[in-house]
Amino acid sequence: LPLSFKVWRTCLLLHRTAQLSSTQLLSKSSSSPPTSWRPDADYWRPGIVKDFDTLREQGCIINVTSVRPSGPAPPPVEQRFKIKYRGDVPIALADLSPSDWKARTVVRGDRFKYGQHYDATAAPVVYMPALKILVAWAVSKGLLLYQWDQAAAFYGNTMDIKGIIVQLSPGFDTQSREIRDLYLPPLYGELAKAVPGIPQGSLYYQSLSSALQELNFMPIQPDSCIFLHDTDDMTMSLFVDDRVLAVPTNEDAKRVLGRAGLEKDRIVTWG
Repeated sequence: LPLSFKVWRTCLLLHRTAQLSSTQLLSKSSSSPPTSWRPDADYWRPGIVKDFDTLREQGCIINVTSVRPSGPAPPPVEQRFKIKYRGDVPIALADLSPSDWKARTVVRGDRFKYGQHYDATAAPVVYMPALKILVAWAVSKGLLLYQWDQAAAFYGNTMDIKGIIVQLSPGFDTQSREIRDLYLPPLYGELAKAVPGIPQGSLYYQSLSSALQELNFMPIQPDSCIFLHDTDDMTMSLFVDDRVLAVPTNEDAKRVLGRAGLEKDRIVTWG
């Protein structure tokens, strides 16, 4: 007699589980969702929940529905999984720290269509010779150099094109921190704020540039990824999501990067 679909699926999952080797379990990157039947599923859950929390807190998705919109299939939102373990010696799963298990929500930007989903692509990349000149100038003036990082930098920047509908990532629930059953029908929603993967890197630049200009940092004409303070003794450079700040004192760095500065609207780590 032919097997029912549920029995066939159960047999397939058991067969695939038996095929998992220790090498596969410690794979450094994957695009397959770590579902409940995988032996390493519990290690991935905190990273998945944390990333979904970011989407909800930033208000990235609105007007969620289970009804598929008419027309071509919407671009899908997926998650990418990576173990950020930098050692060369194989170790057991339990020896990895929770922060080593990284889950990131990304939009399939390759499914976006020019003129419909975006009208330009750009990324803030400082010209390398200009960055070398900046560092030499800072050293000659005895300035302190700091590298700083912004958590979830490419999440939550306001979209410049409205009404973009996407198919949401499996497991994402707009109302709960619980991971949604992967076998339920997919959900669809509108992108209200940016999510990594969309071909609009300039959204992040526009957001950060506005914040820097409020602190009296202005982009210089030869390179818009270098910002000079109106006192001419502080400067900052941008290279995608890597940034360098040059200031006279540690107190100046706190004023720029601390709660009275950029940390007012974002999570900043620096040193």
